[in-house]
Amino acid sequence: MAFVDRLATFTARAEQIATAVDDCVAELHGSWLGQGADAEREYHQKWAVADKQMREGLDELRKNAELAHRNYTGVAQLNATMWP
Repeated sequence: MAFVDRLATFTARAEQIATAVDDCVAELHGSWLGQGADAEREYHQKWAVADKQMREGLDELRKNAELAHRNYTGVAQLNATMWP
């Protein structure tokens, strides 16, 4: 399950970074106006959508890796009982 553990660590770190970026952007847009601010806001919204997609993909990957591990372990245990 080392892969799942590393994936969980990566996901947690990605969430920390996303939160920090969101906080920074929110603070920035409190005082930044104009076309540049509008363009950055639009880009940040696209980034947030991509971040959400990445998190969903990582969650799906984690679930599938855990399922594969359970299935493989179960089959290995079953095979061990079939052979003395």
